[in-house]
Amino acid sequence: MPTISPTYIQKGVKNPYYIIEPSIDLTVKSQLKKLKVNFKNIVYKCVTDVTGKNVYSSSGHFQFQLVEKDPSSLESKKDRILQYNVKLTGKHVKGHYGQATRKDSTASSNVNEYCTAHFLVNKFSTVKDFNFFSCKNKSKLTGVLDGDNKNITYNDVCLLLDRDETMERDVTIGYRNSLAVKKDLKNKTVKKYFWVPRGKPDNISPKNPSDIILQLNNGNYVGYSLKIISGEKDATPKFNTNITAFYSKLENKDQLKSIEKLINKSWNDATPKKEKKTHLQIQKLNINGRHCQNVLGMHYL
Repeated sequence: MPTISPTYIQKGVKNPYYIIEPSIDLTVKSQLKKLKVNFKNIVYKCVTDVTGKNVYSSSGHFQFQLVEKDPSSLESKKDRILQYNVKLTGKHVKGHYGQATRKDSTASSNVNEYCTAHFLVNKFSTVKDFNFFSCKNKSKLTGVLDGDNKNITYNDVCLLLDRDETMERDVTIGYRNSLAVKKDLKNKTVKKYFWVPRGKPDNISPKNPSDIILQLNNGNYVGYSLKIISGEKDATPKFNTNITAFYSKLENKDQLKSIEKLINKSWNDATPKKEKKTHLQIQKLNINGRHCQNVLGMHYL
């Protein structure tokens, strides 16, 4: 938890402005819209005494005045103090405004992976709609299951979003991945949707590398390994050459050799023999032992 004080000094400059949990921030901004308050850049100024109307209270003892902030500097004459305030507990304060925060890579991956499964089950028109709905419907079930066959609630989702410093980006990536998975499934119908960062469903090896697993109506399972990449250019499910890593984890050397042999043969058979120059160049590239992990991998389980 960051130091929370009206007199906090950052690099010799007074900085009483703070960043709070995304879910609470969304709720506060929603309240301001209902009150027809115009704003662009709301920040939370820690103060000794607040003025105006309270729009959110978590029974905490930290008080924050809402400020329409000029982002050009920490102290600006263009800052507009609004007659609205919030009261929060320390755990709801995530960092100092204008100061870089350390990104939680696990939280980022969790949001991306979970949202891929979530958007297969549920439809939202925008990322903001999804974020706001998640934190307002905490007791409702999402339709996505964890590895223990337990239904994930919107409260669980809200906690995931709160931990992620790049929430909107990762929700968007999850949404795009869900479209790619839908396309890959074609006419297959899904019975159950699992998000499995830890435990796996019954009959699935705990060493299986899939991040989401779908149980089809015919009883079969399909698993997808999801990764965040720079530029978000590739969200297409592929036959995953990372299957070699899967069999390595299972210590099944015979199956591992068979899979590697299949990959090598597929590469050689796929080269365009009619294009002689291209064929010769491709043949020069030996992929033996170079079975790399795809960005978004598919496993038939």
